[in-house]
Amino acid sequence: MLNTTTDNKIRYSQCWEDADLVIEALNPGPDDTVMSVTSGGCNTLSMIAAGAGNVISVDINKAQTLLSKLKYSAMQQLPYESYLQFIGVEPSANREQQFDQIKPYLDKETFGYFDKNRKIIKEGIIHTGIFERYLKKFRKYILPLAKSKKAVSRLLLINNKKIQQQHFHTQWYNKRWRLFVKIFFGKTVMQLLGRHKNMFRYNRHENVGIIMLNRIEAAFAHGPVFQNPYLHYALTGKYGNALPHYLRLENFKLLKEANSNVKLVTENIINLLKKQPNHTIDKFNLSDIFESMSEDECNTVMEEILRVAKNGAILIFWNNFVNRDVPVYLKNHFILNKPLIDKLIPIEKVFFYEKFFIYTIQQ
Repeated sequence: MLNTTTDNKIRYSQCWEDADLVIEALNPGPDDTVMSVTSGGCNTLSMIAAGAGNVISVDINKAQTLLSKLKYSAMQQLPYESYLQFIGVEPSANREQQFDQIKPYLDKETFGYFDKNRKIIKEGIIHTGIFERYLKKFRKYILPLAKSKKAVSRLLLINNKKIQQQHFHTQWYNKRWRLFVKIFFGKTVMQLLGRHKNMFRYNRHENVGIIMLNRIEAAFAHGPVFQNPYLHYALTGKYGNALPHYLRLENFKLLKEANSNVKLVTENIINLLKKQPNHTIDKFNLSDIFESMSEDECNTVMEEILRVAKNGAILIFWNNFVNRDVPVYLKNHFILNKPLIDKLIPIEKVFFYEKFFIYTIQQ
């Protein structure tokens, strides 16, 4: 999910797009220049681990940029187990000491921000975004009213699709569960506690809660649950039986050894695109960036992407509650890769979105 506010608060301390799907769709390589939305920084790190030669990571909120700098610097300086403890994957009472240990490797602005906000460090930085705190409230106050911890554990331990579907429909699908989910993930509560109001500026759906309920239930009933770190985190605050792409040991090692040229930029993406030379970008990961944009702004982004993209460049993005796409007058240059979309959607592990797009750009 994309951050769309400049209030200097961490709104997403994790990325909420499936990094495995991102890497499969973009297939970044050493000769590629990738432009990617920063958000929690996870998918930027995944691009580096996957071998992208150049990464331009952009977010309009400085706090998201600083969070990503901290994640990257800590990864370069700490051993694997220490890193998992530092960011909050594993428990630790030594995070402040670890933070002081990596101080010499942080720029002044990054250190200053987190030094003034040491509570973020103590809690574990992956848990401290506004959206992650929203999910924590769901786990603490809402989920126990509908399901016991034992019921949650039982669902997440199932590693058979047919049994999972049967279990969900017989044990979870009831009026109390549906009522609480519809309310908590409805527009009113989500705007108040989870997502910035700008993300709903162009939303035309009256029943956001029902839409979210249907998406969540589809994930529970049909998607991969046992090895789904995003679903595990939403329900338990932990990743469960699998880690996100950038946190797996093999990718952690690749990140330590990477020679990627990485630029973390705080800027409006339209302004950033206008600064890029013609035909210089190979891959674009734009999250759900268009959610808070007008149709005209979306069209401007697409025009600029066409200008700066190399022939054969790949663009991916998501729709959540707002329908945005390549404008008709540019469609001859943006070729939808429907076979790859159809291949990836059934195995996508993040369940928030309505549509996923993969385009190949032809000049």
